[in-house]
Amino acid sequence: MVKKTTQCSECGRNIPTSLKEEVEKLREKNKKLEVKINKMLQKAKEDKLMSNEEVEQISEKIKSILNGSHKTPYEKKLALFYLWKDLEVGEMEPNEKKRIDTLLLGKVYNELAKQNLREYKKLATTELNKPE
Repeated sequence: MVKKTTQCSECGRNIPTSLKEEVEKLREKNKKLEVKINKMLQKAKEDKLMSNEEVEQISEKIKSILNGSHKTPYEKKLALFYLWKDLEVGEMEPNEKKRIDTLLLGKVYNELAKQNLREYKKLATTELNKPE
């Protein structure tokens, strides 16, 4: 079976066509996410919640995370999560902070569980397909 390959526009290497299509889908998702984030930042700027300088700094950090070509989607999600977690939005009540921390921790565990399940499926598939 011959796999169709195409040249990557980023690095110039020949890669499987299916992989290139998957990369294009991820890039499209990144663009949509970037547009949503920019809208939220503009609203924060209009509502005087953040200064123009702060909005520009956050916007640049987000762009650098999303356009990091050597990061997996999982690493990008974690980087965005940590950026969001480190934003200072003022004082919170201890109960509210604990509730939000619990929610965020649940999200991280959810992502880790998904990743571990994918890894388990790969291992199980290779184990079942191994000749005896």
